Amino acid sequence: MTIEDIFHNAVESWRVNNGVGTMLCPAPLNNKVPILLILQRIYAKSPSCSTVIIVNTFNDRLDIIDFLTKQEDEENNKEFKSLLDKKLIR
Repeated sequence: MTIEDIFHNAVESWRVNNGVGTMLCPAPLNNKVPILLILQRIYAKSPSCSTVIIVNTFNDRLDIIDFLTKQEDEENNKEFKSLLDKKLIR
């Protein structure tokens, strides 16, 4: 099983639990990948919903914003920039 499979399984379990649960990612894993996967699913299903992501520091916030808006897929980047500008992701 690859790391990508682990993340997809965790996100699927989160979805089955109706978005209730906690996900912990140990240090060597990129904890932003599950956030990206979850947000992609949420906004594909309901583009106008509002999401709040709680972080410990402003640097964590900036890291997540950078990760969401600087992916290889430019269309995805534009979509997340738009959602952040509209304050649908906070």
